[in-house]
Amino acid sequence: MLRPVEDSVHMDAPLHEGDDVSTRLRPTPKLDVPCWFYTINGQRLGPISTVEMIQLLLRGPYDPQMPVWRQGMPAWAPVSRVTELTLPGLPSPVPVSTDDKRIRSAKLFCGMVALMFPVALLLLVGMLNAQFMPQLILQYLPIVLPGVYATWYIPMRFRVIRSLPAWYRVAGLIGGIGLILLCWGPPLYWLIVLFAMG
Repeated sequence: MLRPVEDSVHMDAPLHEGDDVSTRLRPTPKLDVPCWFYTINGQRLGPISTVEMIQLLLRGPYDPQMPVWRQGMPAWAPVSRVTELTLPGLPSPVPVSTDDKRIRSAKLFCGMVALMFPVALLLLVGMLNAQFMPQLILQYLPIVLPGVYATWYIPMRFRVIRSLPAWYRVAGLIGGIGLILLCWGPPLYWLIVLFAMG
C-alpha cells in the first residue's frame, strides 16, 4: 500500500472548515508528473499525474469526499476542496450537509402529519360509532403506525422542528401531537375501563 513520503506532522495536520486547499499548496507540478495519491475503500493508491487524476474523476463514480494528497499539501483533503482538480464536467462537489438533511426531513414529517391527523381522527370517530369487529383492529393500524413514529420523531428532532418556519412548526406539532393522542389515548382509555369493570 503506497504512502506519500512527507513529514507526518504536516501530512496529518488538520484542515479547517472553509480552508481553500489550493491557497496552501506549493507551485502546481507539471500535468504529466506523477504526484497525486488518493484513497479508495481504505486503500492508498498512487502516485498518478494530474491528467490521470482528472481522467479518474471523469470516469466515475465521482466521490467528492475521496481523500487526495500531493507533496505541498498540509494534509489529506477531500477532492472536492482541491480547486486544481475541480472541473465543470464533474458533478457538484458540495455535498448536502447533515443539518440540511435534517431540516428537509423535518419539513417532510410536518407536512405528512398535518395531512394524516384529520384522516386518523375521522377513522377513529368511525370506529367508535361502529360495533366492535376484528376488522377494526386492522382499521386502527393507520392510526397506530404514524402515532408511534411521531412519538419517536418529535422528541428526537424537536430542536430542528422548532427552527422551521412558523407554518411547518405549528402544523407539525399539532399534527404530530394529535396523532400521538389518537394512537395512545384510546388504548389507555379501554384499559382503564377494563380495570374499572374488573
